[in-house]
Amino acid sequence: MQDVTSPKQLLAIISIVLTKYILEERSEDVERIVASIKVDKGKYVDLLVQEVIENVWVDAQFAFPPHILMTPEEVKNKALKVLKRKISRDMRLYVSNKIE
Repeated sequence: MQDVTSPKQLLAIISIVLTKYILEERSEDVERIVASIKVDKGKYVDLLVQEVIENVWVDAQFAFPPHILMTPEEVKNKALKVLKRKISRDMRLYVSNKIE
């Protein structure tokens, strides 16, 4: 990961990584979810990234002095795991259980 000097900068980089992952790796799932809940894809991606950032911001604080308990790379990896869980959750809630 680049030379990151603050939690705010780390969270900004993680937001970009998450958005790229959503749009490249999980685009089919996201398309199915947004079609099911009838929301704009951009808005859904923004809300999903915001939700993940809210889950890891404390970890980002502990990736820098004076209390280094995690590395920035570990925070990024945790954010990706959280994102995958949230996409799976949305697939279960909005796509798998859809009554036709």
